[in-house]
Amino acid sequence: MSRFFFDIVARHSRNYDFHGKYLTNSSEAQQMAEILALDLGISEEETWLGAEVQVRDERGAHILSLPVASSSAAIGV
Repeated sequence: MSRFFFDIVARHSRNYDFHGKYLTNSSEAQQMAEILALDLGISEEETWLGAEVQVRDERGAHILSLPVASSSAAIGV
């Protein structure tokens, strides 16, 4: 198991994940990032629109970034 960190990065702010999640591999980390991005996109606050979920490994290396889109963009409306 490896530890992955999921930071939420917006234009003027950065919310660091200091705890991380233990997952089997980077594919699971990507799935978790996709869920987080979708969840932020359907929140009632539009604060997160245009932000992204950035995934780091336990060494701090950047693994991937996924944009947070509005719920209508996520479902293709």
